[in-house]
Amino acid sequence: MKSGKPLGRMKWAIVLLLSALLGGCGQEKPPALIKSAKEFIAKKDYSAASIQLKNALQQQEDGEARYLLATSQIELGELGAAEAQLRKALDNRYSTDAVYLELARVMLGLGKFKELVTDLEKVKISDTKAKSTVDSIRGEAYFALGQPEQARQAFAATLASNPQDARAQVGVARVTAAGGNIADAAKQVFPFPTQNPTHKEPQLPQALSLQADLLLAQSRPEDAAKVLATLVKVAPYNGQARYALVTMQIGSGKLDEAAAGIADMKKVLPRDVRWRYLEGVLAFRKGQPAQARDSVLHVLNVIPDHGPSLLLAAAAEFQLGSLSTAETYLRTALVAYPDSAYARNLLVATYLRKGQPAKAEEVLAYALKKTPDDPTVLRAAGEVAFASNKFADAAKYYEHALSREKDSAPIRTRLAQIRLASGETGRAVEDLEAASGLDKQQFQADLSLISAHMSRKEYDKALSAVATLEKKQPDNPLTYATKGSIYVAKRDLKNARTSLEKALSIQFNYLPAARMLAGLDLADRNPDAAKGRFETILAKEPVNEGALLSLADLQSNSKAAPKEIIATIERAIKGNPASAMSRVALVKFHIQNQDKKAAIAAAQDASTSIPNDPSILEALGMAQLTSGEASQAAESFGKMAALQPSSPLPLMRLASAQFAAKQMDASIQTLRKALVLKPDLLDAQRQLIVAQLDAGHPEEALKETRLIQKARAKEGIGFAMEGDVLASQKKFAEAAFAYAEGFKRQPTPELV
Repeated sequence: MKSGKPLGRMKWAIVLLLSALLGGCGQEKPPALIKSAKEFIAKKDYSAASIQLKNALQQQEDGEARYLLATSQIELGELGAAEAQLRKALDNRYSTDAVYLELARVMLGLGKFKELVTDLEKVKISDTKAKSTVDSIRGEAYFALGQPEQARQAFAATLASNPQDARAQVGVARVTAAGGNIADAAKQVFPFPTQNPTHKEPQLPQALSLQADLLLAQSRPEDAAKVLATLVKVAPYNGQARYALVTMQIGSGKLDEAAAGIADMKKVLPRDVRWRYLEGVLAFRKGQPAQARDSVLHVLNVIPDHGPSLLLAAAAEFQLGSLSTAETYLRTALVAYPDSAYARNLLVATYLRKGQPAKAEEVLAYALKKTPDDPTVLRAAGEVAFASNKFADAAKYYEHALSREKDSAPIRTRLAQIRLASGETGRAVEDLEAASGLDKQQFQADLSLISAHMSRKEYDKALSAVATLEKKQPDNPLTYATKGSIYVAKRDLKNARTSLEKALSIQFNYLPAARMLAGLDLADRNPDAAKGRFETILAKEPVNEGALLSLADLQSNSKAAPKEIIATIERAIKGNPASAMSRVALVKFHIQNQDKKAAIAAAQDASTSIPNDPSILEALGMAQLTSGEASQAAESFGKMAALQPSSPLPLMRLASAQFAAKQMDASIQTLRKALVLKPDLLDAQRQLIVAQLDAGHPEEALKETRLIQKARAKEGIGFAMEGDVLASQKKFAEAAFAYAEGFKRQPTPELV
């Protein structure tokens, strides 16, 4: 027993020694790992090669291992990682000829065109073939930077040493095409893939890529797609080819093929962030801006200044209503791409939606100076002028745009809408009639024309216009709902019903038609038939939120019991728990029913279920205000304003709550903030005048009325408000004079 312990210790020592020896034998040395990696590369198993090379580099720094790892990563689409490895290979004094050749390819793939031409301009490469390729790549970078002459010189440098260099010849053809000589470019490039067996690269990727571009320029997208499909087969790890093919599929509406292409790209090139961008583009095309934003953020995390991703992120945020975030993305994009018309026009639209036409005008000034005849710029300028109530200038810009694109139905339609707003109804109708005949696929002009005739009570002309719409959109329920609304206005209820029933026969759940028919049923004192309109939809779609809320409205109009109405709204909430609309409807019903406790309870439950939703915060604030909880309402409206910093409405709600809480100075300051966002917001101006009077500042109130008079010189509203202020001070003679001035501009019974 005494000798057992030493023997036990010795046994464990032997085991440990053997383990160490075995472990040492099992760990391959770097040369063996590098040799194994080369074998994997020969088999095109780049993932396995990368693992072996990383294991080798963990044991020992080696320039060749860094270079081989970079080339494997290039094949796997991991260009950012490959660039880092190539620079480390240079630090280890590995062959500069080999490294700079691959580094040029990587930087081109990453879109680092400026860095490429500057970093590699003075690099000395001894190998003639490598130097020729690097010069060609520099030429492609110059071309991408919009510098065709420098690109031509780089390609010429290649051809001077190697006249048969296919890549340089393709580059020259691309420059030729950019100069507008499509036919000459086609002659230069089309022999490469099939007709010239003397070339060592009969399937040169650059040649196939240019072929696709030329076919697109010749309006042959199907042929271009075939060439790109060939390119993907020839170079399966060519991320740019896959990117171009999927982009084309999305552009042509072949979304299923695009989705398959993205899935394939993800499988073959999992580290290539471009498939993330394409995933975002596809989601955006499908009307899914939130998914588009989420996808493209992956790209921006890797390449923060990637222009297309910045624009897609901005467009997604714009659609989602996150205007300040969209503005940030667009500002960043314009620093890198100041000539991007899309970025500039979207930023203009962002400022217009934020109610900041002055900023929109400032952004547009650059484009108007640089490209004064560009129709897209002119349209944007027209929108800015229209938002500033400069109708004449808006019409002028759109007329100029129309002179550049005479057959543009959208431009002519918008010009007509501007003329309608400025009172030129006759010319507007003429423009709309012309626009209607320009494009058989577009029908916005038809709808605007119908609206114009309806506003003038020209019902027969509206029916004539809807007949044109019916030819263009025979299977669209909107067509027959519009027709039905005209017949309702004419009091031709029989034909109205026929048209509306037709709309529902096309789309059973088309709510605008169902609602109008329910209204006609109620007018005929047939509430059961009206109810049946929505029950028919609910029989097929039991949780259709719109149908349930329409049914609740119908029940309310029919004086149904509150319990029945509440049950219908709660059914909508249960079936659509993530929707704020039904929850807000319940709060509003309780407020309307004067059940203050129930309104507060419903609003608080909604706020807990869907926190930080502006519409729910508004409903909560209204419930609190109705219940006399003005300070709590101000807090809710304050949160709402923080979530919608570019909208004046939350500020007006907040000002109302502050007014109710007798916080006059705070209410006045809040209203001034709202007017900064939208200076001509009449409701805010009126509310500010009342607040100034209540705060005992009649002179300040009068100043506000004068501002309104100046901004609305042809209207009587400013003088009417002045009269009200003076009358509140019992200055009746002066008030009468102000009312008379208003009457001169707009003779109304109220002013009399």
